[in-house]
Amino acid sequence: MAIKKNDFIEIDYIGRIKGTNMVFDLTSEEAAKKANIHNPKIPYKPRVICVGNGDVVKSLDESFIGKETGKDYKIELHNPFGEKNPSMVKVVPSTKFTNERIRPFPGLQINADGMLATIRSVAGGRVTLDFNHPLAGKDVVYDIKVNKIVNDNSIKLKSMVENLLGEAEDHFKVEEKDDIFNIKLKHDINKVLKDKFIEKAKELIFNIKLEFIVEEKNIKE
Repeated sequence: MAIKKNDFIEIDYIGRIKGTNMVFDLTSEEAAKKANIHNPKIPYKPRVICVGNGDVVKSLDESFIGKETGKDYKIELHNPFGEKNPSMVKVVPSTKFTNERIRPFPGLQINADGMLATIRSVAGGRVTLDFNHPLAGKDVVYDIKVNKIVNDNSIKLKSMVENLLGEAEDHFKVEEKDDIFNIKLKHDINKVLKDKFIEKAKELIFNIKLEFIVEEKNIKE
């Protein structure tokens, strides 16, 4: 079956940097072990995305349209994470880290002033921070299997909570009761973000009724 925009699909994939063949993202635990990058804290599993809605990098997202379920694809992307911008590389004194009891070292990723940065070097009392995407300026190759088109509304909602709200699977539950889907969160979220989520869910999952439940507080929609 050919995939269309707004279809929810389940995929398995391995993403590699072209040239070095270094794996930077994958869904298979077995493949992670073979690549010597297995992390027991990561829940390896197929991923569900909504095609054309920004759940993955744009050029990869667009490539799914017209593909067929049950097939394997190799997708090469030129610089999908953007060009490397020299102005996004900053040098700061190392005391900025020691005061926070952080030991800086090359490769460490940190949150600096609300932005993700990678430490590139530590020398002479100075730390070089790179605010570019870690894969900026690199071509990548994805080996992808499109497992199936997802029709279950509960699974669709779970994928939206993970992809749009950034919630880990163990931080929420999606349950259906009396034709209403309950999204149970362990902590509250910004109302604007919540309203945007509800609007998007109703756009992608026709005529769905939602209710957010947060610490015994019900917010009906």
